[in-house]
Amino acid sequence: MITENIISMAELAKINDIKAVICSILPANGYPWKPGMDPAQKINAINRTMKDYAKKNVMVYLDYFSSMVDDKIGSEKIIHMMVCTQIKLGTV
Repeated sequence: MITENIISMAELAKINDIKAVICSILPANGYPWKPGMDPAQKINAINRTMKDYAKKNVMVYLDYFSSMVDDKIGSEKIIHMMVCTQIKLGTV
């Protein structure tokens, strides 16, 4: 469903002469708000599909994932960024 939605948005952009940039999903090995969820495999699969789609359709693929991933196929950087944002917004 996620890949289909992204592809649909890219196709709409193309039809309307908008140059779309497909970005990778950032790495995560879990979410604090949903314990037990293991998103790493799904994120990898979606990113591969999106990279292939971008290549086949001569679109830019921006790979944030590779720069942010850690040895656990997640990213402590993301969690820290989320917590800092929540603190700044007063939601923690």
